[in-house]
Amino acid sequence: YNQYGIRLYDSSSNIIQSNRFISYKTNAFFVTHSIKYIKNSWSKNYWSQTRNIPYLIFGKIIFPQFSIPWINIDWTPGKTSQLNIMTTAEFNHFHKQFIFFIEIFICK
Repeated sequence: YNQYGIRLYDSSSNIIQSNRFISYKTNAFFVTHSIKYIKNSWSKNYWSQTRNIPYLIFGKIIFPQFSIPWINIDWTPGKTSQLNIMTTAEFNHFHKQFIFFIEIFICK
């Protein structure tokens, strides 16, 4: 196992989306020293197994005298560990549309 899939340190306003967190001791974790660094957006990440409920990302806010546990939430976790790869048929359709666009608008 690797230790962390992702670890954020005093980091905010990040969009963590469509990742595959597999075989980590801790999939995700964050530490901050200020309330202003607690807002990150988590979406459509795969968390080692299929989930039908939101996934909690644990972290903490550290102050000089104490710390407070905190969570971020991936409200829409990914359902599969597979990457979204274009099928051959989808690629062929896209390619034909692109060539059509080139012929009409560029080659006149």
